[in-house]
Amino acid sequence: LASIPGIGWMIGLAVGAIGLLFALIVLGIIAFGAIKVLITLFKAYFQLLLSVILGPLQITLGAIPGNNAAIMNWMKGVLRNVLVFPVVFFIVNIPNALVANGDAEMRLRLPAKLVYETEGYDATGPNIAGGLLIFILKIFVLYFAAQAPKFIESFLPSNSNKGLAAGLDAVKGSLQKVPLIGGMFGK
Repeated sequence: LASIPGIGWMIGLAVGAIGLLFALIVLGIIAFGAIKVLITLFKAYFQLLLSVILGPLQITLGAIPGNNAAIMNWMKGVLRNVLVFPVVFFIVNIPNALVANGDAEMRLRLPAKLVYETEGYDATGPNIAGGLLIFILKIFVLYFAAQAPKFIESFLPSNSNKGLAAGLDAVKGSLQKVPLIGGMFGK
């Protein structure tokens, strides 16, 4: 169709426009995932900073009889916020570890019999499917890494006061209504 005189340039333009639109959509998805990871890291950093500043007050309140869980919750909160950084770093670098070149090679591959090859295939080589799979995995891990605080929370749950948790949930609900930054506080 592209060789038909008079129509060929329109078909080439349409294919180029579709390719450009697809590239912009993929770049938008990647940018959105990267921004989510950055917000996660900044949020953990500021919570850690706030925990360090308010730490002496929380430790003092934890010294009151019957409030012994406050110190442990503060320590768990600090540990959770500190662990966000290495967990995000580990998750984001999973695709790089899968295609690592070196002495201890670890490659993403399917069994050779499944892909009708006798030697297997290289995921980083000329095989388009392997490169596409790694590309999709790199996008997936961005969104997965943005959920790192939830994973850490499941390993280090806090034993906070029910009244305090209800009050914080009300504040969180109010902050969700703020335009532009309300999405940082989850839904």
